[in-house]
Amino acid sequence: PNVNESEANFTAQGDDVILFGLTAVRNVGQNVVEAIIRGRKATGKYASFPDYLDKVEAVVCNKRTTESLIKAGAFDEMGHTRKGLTA
Repeated sequence: PNVNESEANFTAQGDDVILFGLTAVRNVGQNVVEAIIRGRKATGKYASFPDYLDKVEAVVCNKRTTESLIKAGAFDEMGHTRKGLTA
């Protein structure tokens, strides 16, 4: 999964890539995914983890949801380590 690319469900990107759906991540519900996508469309891609926290609605920023996204690798593309973000 990737907060900058993924949609709610699994989606094809090109001919050889399937993006993991964000709703398939444990503790991430439809309302959270909609807020992530809305924030991404309104303000552009998230440049970093702090940028993500600044741009998304408060419903997305609870500890359990954020930790689930971290553990699933949704922020890996930004260059952060999962261990560092979890700490």
